[in-house]
Amino acid sequence: MVVVEMEDSTMKVHRKALAVLVSSLGLAAFGCSGDDVESKVESAGSGIQTGGKKIESGAKSLGDKITDAGAGTKGEKAAAAIGNATEKVGEVSNKALDKMGEKVKDAGPAIGKAVDKAKVLEEKGVEKIKETGKAIGDEAKKIKEKVTGGKSE
Repeated sequence: MVVVEMEDSTMKVHRKALAVLVSSLGLAAFGCSGDDVESKVESAGSGIQTGGKKIESGAKSLGDKITDAGAGTKGEKAAAAIGNATEKVGEVSNKALDKMGEKVKDAGPAIGKAVDKAKVLEEKGVEKIKETGKAIGDEAKKIKEKVTGGKSE
């Protein structure tokens, strides 16, 4: 049961990390600059690393409590083994989340550049649509003049 709780906590951190990354890209769509998004992504990476440290700390505390609760009982060895395993799960989770946080931080600049590039492409696309719309309007006027013989209705 303890391991399940730890896995649930780790999964929650992964979900939160994904949510932060997706929301960072969402911020880009609503006018944030690449630098803003990069900063948010790096902050998310730091948050993931902090979460890993808290999981490890909580697992250590829980492991100590399990070990202490079993002390002097028939299940002392089992309690000690479970306590140690719980602490190990916390350590492994912290290491994994630390690496994940570092990778998220490392991805920040690339995501920021991608956002800036997307904005440039968006601006070019809007400009191209405006130009195309104007050209269509001009051609429609020419066709109308040909059809009506230059007379206005």
